[in-house]
Amino acid sequence: MAVQASQNNNSQPFILYANPGVGKVDATIQQDAGRAAILAKYTLMGYTASAVPTTGTAGTNTGNGTCTAVAKLGGESPAMVGAYLLTCKTAVANGGVWELKAPNGAILANGLTMTVGAGLATIFNAGGLTFTITDGGTDFAANDTFTITVTVVGKYNPANGAALNGQQRIAGIYMGDTILAATLVAGDVVNVPILTGQAIVDKNQIVFENSLALTTVLPSGYTVEQELALLGLITEDTIGISGFEN
Repeated sequence: MAVQASQNNNSQPFILYANPGVGKVDATIQQDAGRAAILAKYTLMGYTASAVPTTGTAGTNTGNGTCTAVAKLGGESPAMVGAYLLTCKTAVANGGVWELKAPNGAILANGLTMTVGAGLATIFNAGGLTFTITDGGTDFAANDTFTITVTVVGKYNPANGAALNGQQRIAGIYMGDTILAATLVAGDVVNVPILTGQAIVDKNQIVFENSLALTTVLPSGYTVEQELALLGLITEDTIGISGFEN
């Protein structure tokens, strides 16, 4: 009986079927200043729609406290692009009570009450964001503000189930040539092809980064393979045979 001795996936086409015109040919892969490895063809990609600053910008405030450690909370939706507004609604000695509005003006949270104490820091999780407000030497006054301005990114990155910026959702598969680490360290890579849906692909040739696999369960509750299917990217097990042994 013949027994398969080895696989040669490179002899097989990666795309087994695709609808005409699927994918993007002008996508951008985001700069990664800490990149140490190549980005290979057929790498699974995520997508960063927007970026959250790490600090809030103070208005013309009476108080000299700070808003720091700003980040996106876990979840499916990216942060809304535009200016989130934190407003001190009630002045409190060595504290304050705050309101958070979305860029569209909707009130996301109110009654955000700082822990009272000179120089104390209070962590808040509200409106899909986390941030820390710290009391300063001069107390906050009513109508003091911080602005958290979320900007558009619109770039692809290798998928990462532990990320909070969009990379935790599967957005496509990189279809271009190998990209050197130094190229990604230097800046964005533009005009690259990304397969985004309506295709059947060889699961054995997909390249995973950040400890992912087809069976990895992502924050959405779906596996990598299921999220690919939701995009219209169906995976099949195709084996190329280069040799046999008896």
